[in-house]
Amino acid sequence: MQDTAPTPLHVELLGNLRIIYGGAPVTAIHSPRLQALLAYLILHRAAPQARRHLAYLFWPDSSEGQARTNLRHLLHDLQHALPDDETLLTTDSQTVQWQPTLPVTLDVAEFERAAAATARAELEGAVALYRGALLPGCYDDWIRPERERLHRLCASTLERLIALAEAEHDLAGAIAGAEHLVRHDPMHEAAYRTLMRLHGLNGDRAAALHVYHRCASMLRRELGVPPDAATLALHQDLLTADVDDADPAGRPAPDRYPLVGRAADCALLHAIWRSARASNPQMVVLTGDAGIGKSRLAEELAAWVSRHDPATLTVTARGYAAEGDLPYAPVASWLRARPLPALDNVWLTEIARLLPELLTAHPALPSPEPLQQAWQRHRLFEALARALLGDRRPRLLILDDLQWCDRDTLAWLHYLLRFDPAAPLLLAGTLRTGESAPPGLATLLDGLRRDSLVAELEVGPLDATATTALAGHVAGHPLDAELAEPLFRGSEGNPLFVVEMIQAGLAQQSRTGERWSGEHAGTAGTSAQPLPARVRQVLERRLAQLSPAALELAELAATIGRRFDFACLHAAADAPEADVVRQLDELWRRRIVREHGADGYDFSHDKLRETAYQGLSAARRRLLHRRVAGALESLHAGALDGVSGQIGRHYEQAGLAAPAITYYCRAAQASQQVYDAREDAITFYRRALALLGEAPHNDPATAAHVWELLGDVLHLTAQYEPAREAFQHALSLLDTADKVTQADLYRKLGNTWREERSYAMARQVYDAGLQWLGEPPAGHAAGQDHADTSERRWWQRWIDLQLEIVQTHYWIGESRQALAAMNAMRAAVDHYAGAVQRVHFFMQYATLQWQQERFAPTPQTEAYLREAQRALVDSPEAQQTPSVIFRLGFLLLWHDMLAAAETKILAALAWAERSIDLTLLVRCLVYLGVVYRRQDRPDDVRACAARTLELATAAHMPEYVATARANLAWLAWRAGDLAAVDDHGRAALALWAELEPGHPSTPYQWTALWPLLAAEASRGALQQAVVCARTLLLPTQQRLPAALADPLARAVDAHRAGDLPSAQQWLQQALDAATRQHYL
Repeated sequence: MQDTAPTPLHVELLGNLRIIYGGAPVTAIHSPRLQALLAYLILHRAAPQARRHLAYLFWPDSSEGQARTNLRHLLHDLQHALPDDETLLTTDSQTVQWQPTLPVTLDVAEFERAAAATARAELEGAVALYRGALLPGCYDDWIRPERERLHRLCASTLERLIALAEAEHDLAGAIAGAEHLVRHDPMHEAAYRTLMRLHGLNGDRAAALHVYHRCASMLRRELGVPPDAATLALHQDLLTADVDDADPAGRPAPDRYPLVGRAADCALLHAIWRSARASNPQMVVLTGDAGIGKSRLAEELAAWVSRHDPATLTVTARGYAAEGDLPYAPVASWLRARPLPALDNVWLTEIARLLPELLTAHPALPSPEPLQQAWQRHRLFEALARALLGDRRPRLLILDDLQWCDRDTLAWLHYLLRFDPAAPLLLAGTLRTGESAPPGLATLLDGLRRDSLVAELEVGPLDATATTALAGHVAGHPLDAELAEPLFRGSEGNPLFVVEMIQAGLAQQSRTGERWSGEHAGTAGTSAQPLPARVRQVLERRLAQLSPAALELAELAATIGRRFDFACLHAAADAPEADVVRQLDELWRRRIVREHGADGYDFSHDKLRETAYQGLSAARRRLLHRRVAGALESLHAGALDGVSGQIGRHYEQAGLAAPAITYYCRAAQASQQVYDAREDAITFYRRALALLGEAPHNDPATAAHVWELLGDVLHLTAQYEPAREAFQHALSLLDTADKVTQADLYRKLGNTWREERSYAMARQVYDAGLQWLGEPPAGHAAGQDHADTSERRWWQRWIDLQLEIVQTHYWIGESRQALAAMNAMRAAVDHYAGAVQRVHFFMQYATLQWQQERFAPTPQTEAYLREAQRALVDSPEAQQTPSVIFRLGFLLLWHDMLAAAETKILAALAWAERSIDLTLLVRCLVYLGVVYRRQDRPDDVRACAARTLELATAAHMPEYVATARANLAWLAWRAGDLAAVDDHGRAALALWAELEPGHPSTPYQWTALWPLLAAEASRGALQQAVVCARTLLLPTQQRLPAALADPLARAVDAHRAGDLPSAQQWLQQALDAATRQHYL
């Protein structure tokens, strides 16, 4: 007999604890203390560990007896949490040991083994294994030396990798390694120098400059010191390389002064963080005027968290006034700030809507399908939440300027805070008062207040003492007493204004040699709009201190109107790279801009950007907007969809209507492909139409087309009245000679009425379309062959209108009128219909004939069904049309071809899931549930009913909610729950009763009536059971098989005759037959 092989065990301690035993995750070890004990035992598994030693190590402040008791309880919990404690853990009265002979793969050991290698591939493997600090949730003293040792080992491994890559002349690989090293150890100044040097070798001085800016800002923010001499020398070399007459470099001004007057605010923020950190996700909103210090407080919170809780992941994003209509822009910024966690392709595909570069990085990743329904944001929302929350590391997400945040991001933020109720997450947002906020912001805050998920902190002005202290820090010496009062009066305690006034005074002193007298410290309000005149003068003087070239670059950056990167700035500047690098460095040294993210910059305050932009003449603004538009076109030539809205805005501001219209239309179409943004598509179309209306040489045909596209989107979003207005505008602009296009617009108009169940109005509009279309082209009546494209187009639009009229008859139960219309159009379909039209025609024929036969199959309906299937085989286009596939499955279901019906409906369901067509998705789920019910598959019925109920309720589709409740009644009958049968069954009947007479879904009430009849019969309630039987036999209901209908009819007759025993007997016979055929 062979020994049983030991169960494989895999343990990960780097990043977060993860144990895989026998291929399955071990999830019961969730408390930090349990994880710490397990980690210690595994790391020291080579020798038994004395219980006394462990007790002291984990409870050094307790008595020996208490510590030993604590250890005993903890070991008991650990043994119960482990899947096979007798195999994994060895214990006796004195020692505890992780089983040393058990084969285990430990990521720490694998990391150390790979880090000791010399080959580049193995070193890269070591870095990949280091997913984070050693058990970051553990704060015990014993783990700190080991955690720091492994941290240093990862850093040295990265340094070796960089050296190897550089030796192999792989600068891209060396740069990637250096970036990783900077992320791994942000306080390691030498790593920044290495990265600067490598960018310089690669010929990218702009990137090297950005690294220097990041380094200098980090050192001043965290340590309050400037870069060391070697870093400054490298920076100077980068600026002066190949330049004969370099600008004096100067030393960078401090980008942060000590925080004053905010001790109480900081204490409150620290308390909020501790609460969120303890698995209580929440949001804190800092409100106040522009320049009052909201962003500084958020940044101080981030710095404090990084010092006191190094395991925390902190990322920052901003809202921008010019980007309020760009969906999920801050979320995309957050996602790009750090590498994404390991995610399945289904989530990466969703995230690629915001980060299209993922499709390039992962060539096998499926492209995201268009989002067609609002409810489908749930899947996108979940993907974004998974990407940002990832592992269980604490998160601090900062969002500056909530007042400019787009509504999609605001809706997602509420979802994020509810996604994982135990997530260690704090979302800190700043909100400027005095600005109009989007409606979604009030909705977000109201919802969070209701759920007790938000704290609000109003940031007020500094008092006189704090104002004077801040001024002293800026000036570099204590402020003269005679200047303190006018400065406080002029700034009103607004920190931004204090800094700007002092710096303007210092600049004056530097130029004139005269000590600043405080002449600019007059009265100034602190409202956000408009900027106080005195403070504007201060900011203008600040910009005036720049060299002419740097000022021009600042104006160009302000024109971009958002965070900018060097590539865009350089392309729009149309100047040598060396010049742009020096000018950008001057802006950074003068604190006009600051680094933002991995490769971008932004103005140090929006008011500086506003002042720079408003100082431009109208002509220069147009010129700069044209340059920025051209730069974006050039930089994103291969992926214009993502920036089309920005390009359109810049062309609009440049006064170039034609390209602006083109890009706005492209942005509208792209928005539905990249994210759920139909409202944004509507906004883009309306902007394009506004420009078309202002164009000197109006283009009615283009305007008509854009109005039609706008109407299509409005129709999709169920905004039927605005959609009609859009289609009417299109009609008014079209050339009256274009009868075919006008007729198609009438068809779309009619569809908006039909969606609102205004069938008479819909029919009236369809008739108007036919009247406008007029007579067939001369000499070509239906049935006469011809090959003229324009004439075929006429007939196909005529067929489209006729099919819509037939569909209207179907929805109001007028099957005879519909069949007459079908017969009248048969010749035209045979000669002129497109492939998809032919399939729809024959399926409609089968459906109508089947409706006339009380929804029961006949030889004639089967013949039409075969015709439709033949047409489908001949049409590759129709085979790719999910609504066609569903309709075929729907007809196969009622012809009792259940296996074939299941195949077709499942295929249509897969298409609907990908294309996000909610109506089709619900229909597939409803009738797939009926298929499964007829196949006696209750578990599958339950799954379909649950999804149908959720989706159909959200989409306000009562006919499908009714069928879902009916199937739940069937499941309740199978489970013997008569109360639930009544609840679901009667709810279904009530919903059907509210529909208009003749609605195509009402004949399927048998789905609810059979369970209700069975429940009443089981109770002995003969009268109520017979009522159900009578309803099942009504001409308005689907015709039942004779084996079911005949005993029901006999039961009704017997009850009417007073023969109650016979009535009961016949009912039972009907119920037995219904059970055998899985109606029941």
